[in-house]
Amino acid sequence: MDNSWESLLRQLPPWFQDMTAAVPKEERKDLTELRLFCGQHPLWVKRGEAIFYNKEIISKGQLQEIFHSLCHGSVHSFEQELKEGFVPLEGGHRVGICGTAVYRDGIRSGVRDISSINIRLARPCTGCARNLYQEMERRGMAEGSFLLVGAPASGKTTLLRDYARILAGGDGDPCRLIALLDERSELSDGFDLGLSTHVLKGLPKTVGILQALRTLAPKVILCDEIGTAEEAKLLLQGLQSGCRFIGSIHGENWQQLQQKAQFRPFLEQKALDAVVFLKQAQQPGQIREIHEIRGSKNETVGLSSDFPQHGLGWASP
Repeated sequence: MDNSWESLLRQLPPWFQDMTAAVPKEERKDLTELRLFCGQHPLWVKRGEAIFYNKEIISKGQLQEIFHSLCHGSVHSFEQELKEGFVPLEGGHRVGICGTAVYRDGIRSGVRDISSINIRLARPCTGCARNLYQEMERRGMAEGSFLLVGAPASGKTTLLRDYARILAGGDGDPCRLIALLDERSELSDGFDLGLSTHVLKGLPKTVGILQALRTLAPKVILCDEIGTAEEAKLLLQGLQSGCRFIGSIHGENWQQLQQKAQFRPFLEQKALDAVVFLKQAQQPGQIREIHEIRGSKNETVGLSSDFPQHGLGWASP
């Protein structure tokens, strides 16, 4: 049984659960997204391609019902998340919400008139980061500071989660003290994170970073999607205290990455050991190249894409 699939269905209305019977069981493990548009057929994404399994059209009322179901019938409980356009789901699934922004006293407070919903399915892929770990270990950087860089749906979150599991002794490796910052409840919920991973869930990274440093004494801090220069600067404080850092940033290549405000602080402080670039969404979890950076010189001294890798099969182990 695909537990990730089941965890998603439990959070959808019963009538929509019935509609998913049209999805062939043998194909479910390869589905990565469900996109719902008002007045359109449900659109599933499989290996980067759009697929329509259903003839039914999703009405405005049905889309609103799905939205309320994903919020567990309590939309106001997700007010803070909806300001940012998402709802966290059990199982680590990501839900993006589109509609009309609602403002209160000039400040965005939520969303109404839902027009579309995008659900990105999260699945465990235990062992998917093993080859990356071994490659970084070969380079003397298994506990180093590095960034995973890739486009949306390239597998950054899944690799990061499994790398945390390995660092925390999940495969019998040395057990390091890990702090995992899970701001959007996407990294930790229901997943194997090894033996020694402290999880700070639901906190903004800018708060979680300082709390982890002050109270947990981690050897490595991991977090997903560094989005601002402020977050980067706080992570640099941790590096200066001797803690190592592994995170992710949206990006395509080295030239583009250098232009991003959230990356420049790392570059200026010569704080990273490497940058790991992933392939596109059609090959999730696969490494395109590794830029090894000397901390003292901040120079690219090595590229590698020739080590064994399996990518993400998206199937539960």
